[in-house]
Amino acid sequence: IAWATTLNVYNTGPPVESDIPALLLKGTSTSNVVNAFAGSIGMALYGGETAVMATLTIYEASVWHRSGAITTINLMGGGSLFLDGSGAVTTVNLDGTGTITTLNAGNITTWNQRGASNSSITGSTTVTTLNLHAGTMSYAGGTITTLNVRAGTTIDFSRLKAALTITNANLYSPCTVNDPNKLVTWTN
Repeated sequence: IAWATTLNVYNTGPPVESDIPALLLKGTSTSNVVNAFAGSIGMALYGGETAVMATLTIYEASVWHRSGAITTINLMGGGSLFLDGSGAVTTVNLDGTGTITTLNAGNITTWNQRGASNSSITGSTTVTTLNLHAGTMSYAGGTITTLNVRAGTTIDFSRLKAALTITNANLYSPCTVNDPNKLVTWTN
């Protein structure tokens, strides 16, 4: 998609191959909007491709995004998103019961987890502000500048492989912080 487009995906057929989503997209317009209601969607999965967009909203779909900047990601329902590869993300909003998994996803400015979601950040992904209002976060990524963990929420650092420094932290009781390997350094 080379020009500004709003794409509403109401459903897709099943994938032809088990490891490749049914619908494959790529695009270069920073004004692109994708609303994924259901189905199996892959974005910029192959080398040299990019999928840049202003907004990606996921309801019950399964989405795999590999390359390209996204301004806002909204996970509203029980769908799933796998962010794998390069591309900055300005804001992530998890308001449903779905899951987001990131692997070397670049820089995320603000992550807001408000629904009963389970999420995972691994690899070199860095987060400037991580706000956990509900659900569980498994964190084995890069740096966190500001961490806010609300009551009833869990952040799990058990999969960390290297030391992690969190510059600013606000932990509201009763929340759960799991750091069995003592790899997290708390600055403030």
